[in-house]
Amino acid sequence: MLRRHLAAVLVGVLYNSDRKSLQMARAETHRLVGAVTTCLGTHPLDKAGRCTVCESSECVLRSDLRLALMPFDGVGEESVLDIAGIERKKL
Repeated sequence: MLRRHLAAVLVGVLYNSDRKSLQMARAETHRLVGAVTTCLGTHPLDKAGRCTVCESSECVLRSDLRLALMPFDGVGEESVLDIAGIERKKL
């Protein structure tokens, strides 16, 4: 769900004016932070820094979040739609 939301926000930013993109960023920041916080809350760390759900020092959820939030350049529309699981409409 988080990946779809991020992809939808990215599509909105890519295809809108700077002003609209800024408005979208302001509106979505608290939702993104809330979603990430909620996700992380489901995989708490113990005192040794190990995920109590994955029972490992390498938490699968935290790795996925790190990859999903990693900055990248040159994203194309096809990549965003693929990540979001959205089929491109044929004209």
